[in-house]
Amino acid sequence: MKSDAFTSYESNVRRYGRSFPTVFSKALGATIWDESGKPYIDFLVGSGALNYGHNNEQIIAPAIEYLADGNILLSLDMYTVAKRNFIEIFVDSILKPRGLSYKIQFPGPTGTNANEAALALARKYTGRSSVMAFTNAYHGMSLGSLAVSGSASTRELGGVARHDVIRVPYDRYPNPNFDSASYIDHVLGDPGSGIEKPAAIILETIQAEGGMNTASTAWLIEIQRICRSHGIVLIVDDIQAGAGRTGDFFSFEFAKIEPDVVCLSKSLSGSGSPFSIVLIRPEMDIWKPGEHSGTFRGNNLAFVTAGAMCKMWSERDFVAGVERTAVKLQALLDGLVTKYPEFIERKRGRGLMAGLKCRSPAIVGRVHDVAFENGLLIESSGPNRDVIKVLPPITISEDELDDGIAILDQAFQEQAMTTDQKSQAPAISPLTLRERVGAISIAEIISVMRGDITGLHIKQAFSTEVAEEITANFIRNPDLSERKDGVPGQYVGASHYRKDAPTYFAQSRDARPSVDALFGSLVDPVRGVFDALKRELHNQGIELRLARSEDGQANVCRALSWSSTGLYALEPHDDVAQVVSAGGNYELTAVAKNTVVALNFYASMPDEGGNVRIWGHKPTVTDRRSQGVETTGYPYSAAYLDAFPCHDFQLKAGDIVLFDGGFVHGVTRQSGNGQRRLLLNCFFGFARPDLVLWWT
Repeated sequence: MKSDAFTSYESNVRRYGRSFPTVFSKALGATIWDESGKPYIDFLVGSGALNYGHNNEQIIAPAIEYLADGNILLSLDMYTVAKRNFIEIFVDSILKPRGLSYKIQFPGPTGTNANEAALALARKYTGRSSVMAFTNAYHGMSLGSLAVSGSASTRELGGVARHDVIRVPYDRYPNPNFDSASYIDHVLGDPGSGIEKPAAIILETIQAEGGMNTASTAWLIEIQRICRSHGIVLIVDDIQAGAGRTGDFFSFEFAKIEPDVVCLSKSLSGSGSPFSIVLIRPEMDIWKPGEHSGTFRGNNLAFVTAGAMCKMWSERDFVAGVERTAVKLQALLDGLVTKYPEFIERKRGRGLMAGLKCRSPAIVGRVHDVAFENGLLIESSGPNRDVIKVLPPITISEDELDDGIAILDQAFQEQAMTTDQKSQAPAISPLTLRERVGAISIAEIISVMRGDITGLHIKQAFSTEVAEEITANFIRNPDLSERKDGVPGQYVGASHYRKDAPTYFAQSRDARPSVDALFGSLVDPVRGVFDALKRELHNQGIELRLARSEDGQANVCRALSWSSTGLYALEPHDDVAQVVSAGGNYELTAVAKNTVVALNFYASMPDEGGNVRIWGHKPTVTDRRSQGVETTGYPYSAAYLDAFPCHDFQLKAGDIVLFDGGFVHGVTRQSGNGQRRLLLNCFFGFARPDLVLWWT
């Protein structure tokens, strides 16, 4: 490969030449060739600028004819035959069939030119200066577009301050349970929020560079309603997701919304020739003549190729073919997700704009390199570069699509073989433990929640009298039930473990009177901690509440006892796997991404044994899979745990133990001898930065 010209004279800023170290020469359809003649299937397509493949004959043939006839190429914004033809075709083939009515603005030729024009018009139209933009957004490389982009590394470019941007959470950010649309509506309507009404909300229906995050129909409809309600301009940046990429011409068609402004570029020309337009609701077209300009807004060759591309959307067979290809791609990617769960977390995207969220950037890097060696071009996206973008031409043949996915499959297979060869011992996690006598501190609880402390043992945290009365109330509780987990003993209350959400919350509701009866006339020590923590978190702008669903809400604790003769213990386990395996219908599963805190109050303890043991190991998904405990969290074998340090909390009645349940922990063997071991147990943790959930 002769690359001296690039390495000697091209700026260090070059990127793709480093990712794909060869020199390309020819391209047709979904395949490009390097100068040695080696073919590559293209799932990169100019970062979404070649949706219709390379040198599509239906698009290129009119361009060749146009050039051969000596027609005008650059015309600023003067009237030309090519421009007139494009406008008429775009209106008749794209807008009218979809019931859309827009004025068409021709800014400069790139996507960021379109976004800058849209933002400027929204500010002019509303008289307001700020713009609301989303986490993980990407809108271009000029200053205005950089300002509304989400990535820190992107926004740092330019070297000047970028003000007047209100950053808000995208759909299902930071977790699926957070309703960001309701949050936006609330802060816009609350005069005390400190957030001024913006000129515009700018969004992508699929955040390509942000990790292929996909907005739902309900969320898009609600954002449009919010914009209408508050007099805010809704701008859809359809630069990468539009022009057919999702299977529809516009990426927002599936949601049946009508944005005030739409920005199109990248594949709009159909040929890779730079071209962008801004679609404006007619009453918003308040530009004065020449008020917004751009030298290259009259790219007539792009008018010709864009017109040819738009005509294709009037062909029923073409549209049906795109739909079939989208369905097939999604099915093929589902197969990879099922086949390689150790490497792929989930599929993202929609239609022919797809992505594979992997478990680490290292996996993406390895798959990228192997795929390139074997003849496939892919790239990564997301703030951590842990998503593989899969963007085949929407015109790709079935055989080419199969071949491309087969190469991707092979890359994951090689990743699997490499992982097996390089299998390493699970990592030791440092233990940060505290033990002391006295009352529990809310500050220490929060330190465990934030991961600063692994475990906390408070001795004599509540009185012997309170402990004895709780034990007596437990023994005479009319709803005392026999444990069903093979351990001799009883329980009062409900546990989420291995129950679906409706069952758990219904059982919690039914058990509430019996849980309350544990304390009688006592001051409930668990409720006391809950209330004190709630007050402190409230002062920090964080809500603490019991987990809930339409079937009910969790109790503040449950009571669990061991009460017989013989040796028994609680096998080593971790609580995170149990929370994750609870399923998506639980809001508490969001806590698994943070610290799942286990809190135990010991009301009765035997003289020996029954102590909490915690190992210096916080297992990963791979670690759990190696032990076969990915859905249960237990039991970790003694041989597996031999490599890790451990610590025992020596427990007495009246003690409290609080620890990070993501660490492997268990209970040492004890001889019951008729002495009861009774604890009050609960879990809690951050579901999102402003919400802590509590459950049993």
